[in-house]
Amino acid sequence: PHCVFFMSTVSSRVTVTLQPNSSLIYSGEKITVRCEIQGGGDTLWTYEWRTPSSNNPPSHSEYTISKAALSHSGDYSCRGSRDYYLTEWSRVMRLTVSCKVTVTLQPNWSVIYSGEKITVRCEIQGGGDTEWTYEWSTPSSNNPPSHSEYTISKAALSHSGDYSCRGRRDYYLTEWSRVMRLTVSYKPRPVLTVSPSWLSPGASVTLKCEVELPSAGWRFYWYKATHTAGYVCKAGRGDPVIYTETSELNRPCSSPAPVVSLQTPNWSTFFTGESVTLICDTQEREETDWEYQIKKDNWEFVQYNSYKRYTLHLWTGYSSEYQCFARHRRTYEIKHSNIMSLIVSDSWFPVPLIVGLVCGLLLIVLLLLLFRYRKTKSEIFPF
Repeated sequence: PHCVFFMSTVSSRVTVTLQPNSSLIYSGEKITVRCEIQGGGDTLWTYEWRTPSSNNPPSHSEYTISKAALSHSGDYSCRGSRDYYLTEWSRVMRLTVSCKVTVTLQPNWSVIYSGEKITVRCEIQGGGDTEWTYEWSTPSSNNPPSHSEYTISKAALSHSGDYSCRGRRDYYLTEWSRVMRLTVSYKPRPVLTVSPSWLSPGASVTLKCEVELPSAGWRFYWYKATHTAGYVCKAGRGDPVIYTETSELNRPCSSPAPVVSLQTPNWSTFFTGESVTLICDTQEREETDWEYQIKKDNWEFVQYNSYKRYTLHLWTGYSSEYQCFARHRRTYEIKHSNIMSLIVSDSWFPVPLIVGLVCGLLLIVLLLLLFRYRKTKSEIFPF
């Protein structure tokens, strides 16, 4: 006798899911195809797969592809068996693997200037070594090339716009790449700045050459105008080198050393009790950048402060030599004036002389009064 075994079909619903759950998978990505039996309980199942590429699919619920390729595109379905039970085949899950297409720019600068040489390149990731035919969408060319590189020997403003591409191989066509926006501008003119703008003789100066909308690749060139004592600069980049316009001429301005002057009265000798004002002057446009100190006989007489005037109420102890020092607030550069001598004498009215004059004047007045008195008496009493 022969034994006959029968497989019973179970109506449990079987579905195929994809992780990540995306309608479009790019080559090189990791994906997991999962077979799920709803209502199947916790009992162990054996799984059977239908796939487009694998000759030996796994017998468990997950079908993992570590690096998706074009050959993995197709229909996926599964079913499960347990003891003498067999489910129906699941509905088909269609997987589409596409090569990721990107547009790159060489050199990779945010702004391209007119006259520069650039190359726009279409790259198909995971496309293998098979030859592709390329299709371009560009803003200016009516007949773009069919290969991967799109070279512009001299960029112009008309080349500004959006660039995208896609690849074709046999019966396969990739998606369009994301748009790469190219901006072509006129050649810039660098700006040359001098810091500080006003200089004292012998002071150091910092020159800075800047390009508007800066990007990598610039080399800067400096020139000194001999006859005008000024500076200019320009920049260049690329191969072949494209140069910017030349900057405007910038001439650092020098300022003289600070000087000390005396306010009126304007004479060399002064007397006690008078007042005189010392003025410390840098003759700078930006006077607030300086602070001032006055020394007397090479000793600090007035500490550094923002006041350039100092008034003295004179006495003989102020007969000395005075000198002004000016210190820059940011650079701490110090300049000094010439030495000025101040002579203070005692009052030119001596006290004894004043007393003598007063006494003499009083004596004369008394004598006149006495004379007038005697004359008046003789007139009244003649005998």
